Amino acid sequence: MFFSLAWKNLWRNRTRSLIIMTAIALGLSGGLISSAVNYGMADQMIKSAILTQTSHIQIHHPEFAKDRDINFIIPDAFTLSGKIKVIKNVKSVSPRVVITAMAASPVTATGVQVFGVDPASESGISDIYQSITQGTYFESNARNPVLIGEKLAEILDVRLGSKIVLTFQNDSGEITGGAFRVEGLFKTVSSEYDKGNVYVKNKDIWGLLESDSVYQEIAVLLNKSDALDSALTQVKTLASQMKIDTWKTLAPELEYMSEIMGSTLYIFMAVILLALAFGIVNTMLMVVLERRRELGMLISVGMSRGAVFWMIVLETVALSLTGAVVGMLFTASLMFILSNTGINLSYFAKGLQEFGISEILYPVLPWSMYMILTVMVIITAVLAAVYPALKALRLKPAEAIRM
Repeated sequence: MFFSLAWKNLWRNRTRSLIIMTAIALGLSGGLISSAVNYGMADQMIKSAILTQTSHIQIHHPEFAKDRDINFIIPDAFTLSGKIKVIKNVKSVSPRVVITAMAASPVTATGVQVFGVDPASESGISDIYQSITQGTYFESNARNPVLIGEKLAEILDVRLGSKIVLTFQNDSGEITGGAFRVEGLFKTVSSEYDKGNVYVKNKDIWGLLESDSVYQEIAVLLNKSDALDSALTQVKTLASQMKIDTWKTLAPELEYMSEIMGSTLYIFMAVILLALAFGIVNTMLMVVLERRRELGMLISVGMSRGAVFWMIVLETVALSLTGAVVGMLFTASLMFILSNTGINLSYFAKGLQEFGISEILYPVLPWSMYMILTVMVIITAVLAAVYPALKALRLKPAEAIRM
């Protein structure tokens, strides 16, 4: 009965109710959209890092991470990769040769990290093959092909078909190297990554190392990030003597950013709700003052003051929730559209690439946020209703009726 009465009272002054509902809807929607954009940036940075740099899981010799010495290889890496591949939710596995080298052109030289890969396995683990902007992904029969980033090509002043020399230490500590022809240029969302990483075929590197089937790294990509813990447990069982890292330990700043983003979102929405609460308090005070005579009559004919209190509270909650639901429905509809089309930020592309963010941004907003926000709105409404409701309780029926 109280809710029905509160709902009817809400529409006695339609203009005022619609204004405050619109303010709540716009305030919450604006906050949610802004948060979704920030969430989308964080989500995209994590995904791009996983697909280009860290994968979900990486395996190394325990000593390799300390000084990147190529002698610290993973024993029987190919067999281990096959065992990992059959683990549930493992999408792809790619054993890699990893070497720190100097890339030189006739113009200049710079330090790079060389990945010696099997093209087929690597295409399932990273998106480099999808990031080729010029040339091909190891499709030619040319000797010693290499894929380099567009940024590195600018630094070395080379183009498609040019030769670069990769120089590095072999497993005996001697300086060796070879000439490689640029078969493809890639462009990822991270310009920093493009500057310092190159891809060659593992068999070409083995020829220069005078070693066969040696790997310093195994990269593992999962079907879904939620399966990380269970997959990690099984990988540790299979490679108990190796050092096993997840993207969270390889790029802790990304996990920290994700956690901070979640906390910041709730604080941001709490500030918006606090600002809206003042408008709600003001509106409900006006309602109480306008209906003093009516409230006095209700009390005089037997309605308890507690019932009057809860009637005011329910009106406030109904007012706030209606505005919140409208705002969340609008936001959800917009998120559905933008999840397919994205937001074009090409004007800021150069700056975004420094942070590993694509020029097309896809906002992300967890569905749990809508439920949590609903609870936050109800709490805000109840707190905002306390003062106006107490004001109503202080009414003296005899005086109120004469107003």
